[in-house]
Amino acid sequence: MPELCRFRGAVIYIYVDDHNPPHFHVLHGGRDVEVGITPVRIIVGSLPRHIERLVLEWARVRQQELLAAWDRMQNDEPPGKIAPLD
Repeated sequence: MPELCRFRGAVIYIYVDDHNPPHFHVLHGGRDVEVGITPVRIIVGSLPRHIERLVLEWARVRQQELLAAWDRMQNDEPPGKIAPLD
């Protein structure tokens, strides 16, 4: 499970051979939350409200990079890193 980004205690991953629709996982405080890329939304799980807002904002800003990382993972390529919010 390659790490894409890390900020405010949240670690963002895309799992190898993960299922559609395109999504990523956020590990935070012992939780594994699934977040859709298109549209950007929580699919499974929950996060503390302030972390959820940051993760969803990050995903909206980085949506094209997330889709590209998803596509690379589907082609057995490394997803690369994505910068946190400025």
